[in-house]
This record gives sequence, C-alpha cells and structure tokens, in this order.
Amino acid sequence: MRRNGFVIAVAVVAAMSSGVMAQKSQPKPIDYESLCKLDKSGPRRVAWMSTTPESRAETTKTQVVRFRDVYRGGLTSAQSAHIAELLAIITPEVYTDGPTGDQARQKAQKLSHVTAELFTPAQMKAMSVVDGTCIASTK
Repeated sequence: MRRNGFVIAVAVVAAMSSGVMAQKSQPKPIDYESLCKLDKSGPRRVAWMSTTPESRAETTKTQVVRFRDVYRGGLTSAQSAHIAELLAIITPEVYTDGPTGDQARQKAQKLSHVTAELFTPAQMKAMSVVDGTCIASTK
C-alpha cells in the first residue's frame, strides 16, 4: 500500500515536470472554482496542464489547504507539519521551466517521499486538484 503511495507521489512530481513542457506560449489563467467545474476524467487535467504557473500553484494550494481544513482533526502532528512544508513549496516556480523551476521541483520531489510515508494513497489523491474531488470552502 505504501509503495502505491510512493508511486502516486512520484507521478504527481513527474506530471508537474512534464506539464512545464506542455504549456502553450500564452496560457490562460484559471481559478479553483472554474477548474473544479471541469470533469476530472480529462478536461480538468488538460485545463490545469495548459494554465499559467501561477494558476497551477494557486489551485494546488487551495486544494491542499481545503484538505487540511476538512481533515484537521484526523491528521497527526507529523502530517500537519508536512502539509505546512508542502504549502511552502507549492509556488509558481515549481511549474516553470529553467534552472529555478528545476530547483523547485527537486525540493518537491524530496518531499514526495515523505508524503508517501505519511499519507495513504486515498489521502494523497484527495490532496490532488487534478485527480481528487474538489473540496468546498469551509469559510
């Protein structure tokens, strides 16, 4: 089970990396609510992969924050601390090309190993704005 979680975490990082190359020259921004209206079987992934690095970072952060807020009572202290680390590295740089993007993705990849150890595959999927179910705001 943990091995599957590791594979999912690595796949998320790989998707972040490969998505950089898939961007068009003039990507259009998309917000969380608009992205969530799209079917996650394909259109949501296409929209996310073709949007701006800023939109990718913002929609990903929103999903992780909402996951944290909904499941706060059931998270261990290690999980809560790790989510704080994840939120700190989810920046537009992770989704950009070049040396800065490469460095940001390397940091993210290092954390993906810890993510796979701390969270179940279902939890990791729930934190994914692309593959998970969008989470309504609790505020």
